[in-house]
Amino acid sequence: QVREVQASKALAQAQVEQYRAVLDADQAHLREIQKGARAEDIKVTKTRVDNAKKSLEDAQTNLNKVTAKAQTDLQNVYADVADTANDAYAKSSDAVRTKTIDIFRRDSSSFYELTFATCNLDLETRAESERYEIEILLPKWQAQLAALTSEAPLSQLDAILADARKNTERVKKFLDTISSLLVLQCPGRELPPTAYQTSINAGITAINTALSGLNNLSQTIESQKKLNEAALQTAQASLTQAQNTLTSSEDELVLKQAKATPEQIAIQQAKVRQSQ
Repeated sequence: QVREVQASKALAQAQVEQYRAVLDADQAHLREIQKGARAEDIKVTKTRVDNAKKSLEDAQTNLNKVTAKAQTDLQNVYADVADTANDAYAKSSDAVRTKTIDIFRRDSSSFYELTFATCNLDLETRAESERYEIEILLPKWQAQLAALTSEAPLSQLDAILADARKNTERVKKFLDTISSLLVLQCPGRELPPTAYQTSINAGITAINTALSGLNNLSQTIESQKKLNEAALQTAQASLTQAQNTLTSSEDELVLKQAKATPEQIAIQQAKVRQSQ
C-alpha cells in the first residue's frame, strides 16, 4: 500500500512538472509576441532577403546569356543552309542536264525521249516523264535559292532545306530509274553504251553526297535546338527558384517586422490561463 501511495505521488509530481513546462512555454511565447522579433533575427532575415535579391539578379543575367548564346549558336548552324542547298542544286542540275545529255533527246514538242531502246514501257515512260518534270522544277528551285537573303528568317531557311532535300531525292529517284533501264536485259537488244552507265553512276554518287550533306545539316539543326531547349529550361528553372526564394524571404521579413495584433496576444493569453 505504501508503494502505491508513493507511485501516485510520483505520477502526480510528474504531471505537475508537465503542466508547469507547458505554462512556462506558453508564457515565454506570450512574452515573445508582446515584444516582437528580436533585432538580431530581423537583421539575419534582411541579410537573407539581400542575398535572395542578388541570386535573382544573377539568375536573370544567366538566363539572358543563355538565351543570347542559344540564338547565336542556332544562327551559326543555319548559316550553312544556303551553301548546302545551293550545292545540292548544282549537283542535281549537273546530274540531270549534263550526265544524261546523251541518254535523252527532245522531240518537236520539247518532250524528252530516250536515245536507246528498252523493253519496259512503264520504266521508259516514267523516265521520260520525270526528265520533263525535273526540267520544269530546276528553274523554280534556282529562283527560290536566288531570292534567299542573309536576313531570311529561320522558318524560311527550314523551308529551303526541306525543299532541297525533297528535290534532291526526286533527282536520285530519276537517276535510279535510268540506271535500271540501262542494265535491263532485253531480248534481241544490245546494251546501251557503257559510257551511259558510267555517267549515271557519277551523277548518283554526286547526288548521294548532296543528300548526305542535307541530312547531316538537318540533324545538326535539330540537335542544336534540343541543346538550346535544355539549356533554357535549366536557366529558367534557376530563375524561378530564385524568385520563389526571394518571395519567401520577403514574407518572412514582413512577419518579423510586424507587431503582434491584439487578437494574437489575446489568444496566447488565453492559452496561458488554461495552462495555469
